[in-house]
Amino acid sequence: MSASKLEIEKLEVKLNKQNAFLAALGGAFWTMPILFAWFFVFQNFPKFAPLMLVLSGILIGIAVRLHGRGYAKRFSVVAFTLHLSTVLIAVDFGILLEGKLWAIILFGLYFIGAWSAVFFAKTKVPFAEHRAYFELMEKTQHVSLKKWCNRWFVVMPSFLISMLSIHAMTTLMLVFVIEGQALQAEIVQANKQRIAQQNKEIDVTPRNLKTLTVKQSLLYAHAYFNGHRFTESGRYEHDFPTSEYKSKTILKYLAHQENNSRALFVLGVVDKNKVMIDKAAELGDSYAKLYSILDFGCNGDPLKVMPLLNGLYSVTKEQAIKSEINTIHGDGFSSICEELSSGSFEYSFVRDYKAVL
Repeated sequence: MSASKLEIEKLEVKLNKQNAFLAALGGAFWTMPILFAWFFVFQNFPKFAPLMLVLSGILIGIAVRLHGRGYAKRFSVVAFTLHLSTVLIAVDFGILLEGKLWAIILFGLYFIGAWSAVFFAKTKVPFAEHRAYFELMEKTQHVSLKKWCNRWFVVMPSFLISMLSIHAMTTLMLVFVIEGQALQAEIVQANKQRIAQQNKEIDVTPRNLKTLTVKQSLLYAHAYFNGHRFTESGRYEHDFPTSEYKSKTILKYLAHQENNSRALFVLGVVDKNKVMIDKAAELGDSYAKLYSILDFGCNGDPLKVMPLLNGLYSVTKEQAIKSEINTIHGDGFSSICEELSSGSFEYSFVRDYKAVL
């Protein structure tokens, strides 16, 4: 039984509205918000990101259908290609999934998404219009498919150009977003580190330094000078704020207001001031005495200072000083003389130090 003239005329009006060109351009355009939605889902609900394989197929199919209003298979081909390229971009950006998921499940989700894109891309023919559709589309190629907007040599180049252009713009925008987020994360991390370092800092005014022991003050001076801190128990702490000014402020307070000879010695070392070192030695500082002896040995006769070193070894209680003297006995003065002019604030200066009360 053939279709009536009324049925054919009614369907022909719909067929003449087919536009593969608009379907290609419209579908390509909608891949951009779909990819951004995918990116949003991955960042906020990463467990649900694989479901975008299905949702993206449905949305792309609907977009192609709304823009193209087509009945031919070429509309399904357009939707399938757009969905595949969208999935590939998602994979390339690493927004497909977080963690592990069985490959068979991922493939299943992709298959459902691709099938959905193909299914929704074509306008469905109502049952009442099947006979008319057979007459107009199945028996012969309908005249609407010969229009320029439905010709493959027009649709394919424009489709590929629009798809690649939209994907390129989307890729660049996603790169900018990701880089912006990375930069923001770096700023947040830097602020956290800055706040953490600020929380480690101390007030170096005399009023506050009076509340600390000499050993604590010397350890803070060492920490400010070197950028890392040792506790009184010898535990090593990383990432202490560096400030030579604050380090010297603490040392000057100890040397001049607390009359601490070790602080005076350290100041002499970091400022390469021999007068300060000699004065600290005169005040009885053991490390200052060691440096004065070493300076004489490096610039004079090393053999003459050995008795002095042995004498210092027998009276000192600081293991760091004894280690230095043992090094000289083993290796000679050559390895020590270079350290005298380095200007560094060594941890050994304060490690075993106990202030004389």
